[in-house]
Amino acid sequence: MFAHFYKGEAASFLFPLAISLYPWYTVQDLNISGRTPQHVSAAGPVLPATFSPLFLLKKMTDNSEADILYSVNQTLQTSPNSSQRDFAKATNLSLGMTNALLKRFAEKGWIMMKKVSPRTIRYVLTPDGMNTLAERSKNYMSRTFRNIRECTESVERVVMESKQRGCTQVVLYGESDIAFIIEYACSKFGVQFCKAEVPSCSDVAVASKQANVLAIVGEQVGESDATTLCAGGAMNVFTLVRN
Repeated sequence: MFAHFYKGEAASFLFPLAISLYPWYTVQDLNISGRTPQHVSAAGPVLPATFSPLFLLKKMTDNSEADILYSVNQTLQTSPNSSQRDFAKATNLSLGMTNALLKRFAEKGWIMMKKVSPRTIRYVLTPDGMNTLAERSKNYMSRTFRNIRECTESVERVVMESKQRGCTQVVLYGESDIAFIIEYACSKFGVQFCKAEVPSCSDVAVASKQANVLAIVGEQVGESDATTLCAGGAMNVFTLVRN
């Protein structure tokens, strides 16, 4: 659909990235702008005619550019003689967009480009480029620590409230990446913690009916089993961290 409006190599990559950069247009919007529903499926959204690769570049944030710069750096670490085509493959962007971004990075002082032959250009990150990646890593770690802190607070709140209702044991069914957080919260409030294999429906029903047991379903449990467990009274780990 998008390629119908925008011909050329840019059409192959703009649509996924555009989703987060520009609002969707409805059929009513098309009518107002002069387009007709015949141009597109009535069930599908459409990007405005003003959307272009230049518009996309203007809308990109420093964070999204740093992510692409990271991919460029990783590619150079693997192969110092990487070409624009290699970068395009690593970033899943078109060759034209990759060329535009590399020029933008050079203008920002993040990379240096040296023409070693009429058809060959060498790329290297500058100190400013490395500082940008360091800042990206710092921001990523800050977000990770903040998420862990918020997750821990949510789990602790649920365990504490469960204990106040008489809970003495937390059972984690299946595997979970936050099992260590759940175990820590249990130890903090003096509640027994244990892991268990995914039980039968009747077993989980018995456990969930016990006032002293909080049953939790790990996020790595299959969808069908998770649905059965939650229907029996267990708490999904996603619900746990959203509390």
